[in-house]
Amino acid sequence: MKTNNLALRLLKSAVKTAILPLLVYAIFAILTNGRSATSRMMMNTVRQSIVPMLVCWGLMLTMSMSMMNFCAGAAMLCSGIIGGNLANLTNTGLWGLLLFCVLMGIVIGMAIGLLYNKLRVPCIVLTIGLMLFFEALPRLFFSSGVRTTGNMVMLSMAPNCYWVGAIMLVVFYVLYEGTAFGHNIRALGASPVISANVGLDADRMKFKAFTLAGLFFGMAGALYVAGQGEVRNVSTMGSMLT
Repeated sequence: MKTNNLALRLLKSAVKTAILPLLVYAIFAILTNGRSATSRMMMNTVRQSIVPMLVCWGLMLTMSMSMMNFCAGAAMLCSGIIGGNLANLTNTGLWGLLLFCVLMGIVIGMAIGLLYNKLRVPCIVLTIGLMLFFEALPRLFFSSGVRTTGNMVMLSMAPNCYWVGAIMLVVFYVLYEGTAFGHNIRALGASPVISANVGLDADRMKFKAFTLAGLFFGMAGALYVAGQGEVRNVSTMGSMLT
């Protein structure tokens, strides 16, 4: 009986989750006389959605604890520009782009988490300030931004981009639903006082959340650079558009 009830609840949740995107899909299909309902348009939409999804998954790790990270776009661009240039300098191509962007994203995430724990200022205040810093940082080393070379562009092409999205989705799901870390950040978001009373180390969990969020921002940066071909430095909160 319990198994049947669980299956029924999961089915209802799946149906509710699918209704909104299907409704939006149907509306656009009607408004465009079916042009947006072609398989080519659908695949292009999915491909263009992967970078925003990666950023959103990274944001969700901190938003689950009621902390909004306003420097997510800047972290993504900083990782992509610096990581892409390092890949060019080392002539490591696609794999270098992935490696350096992800490492840069993780380092940025660690820096945010460390500063948040040390400065004890509201997350929104800290990350708005860091947004300006991470926008300016790539300009110090690579004033012209970054341009993809060699086989880097292949990362943003089908089916490679879909594989990246699928792998990162599995990583996020395992982190968020299948580990003690995911349970703990949800508990901290629900009730920080109770979580502290039962022994959860809030500073440690927040540092981990920012660090793992950096992993997703770095991967998003690699895909963004590969897809754009050339990315210029931004300033004056230009990364907020992301």
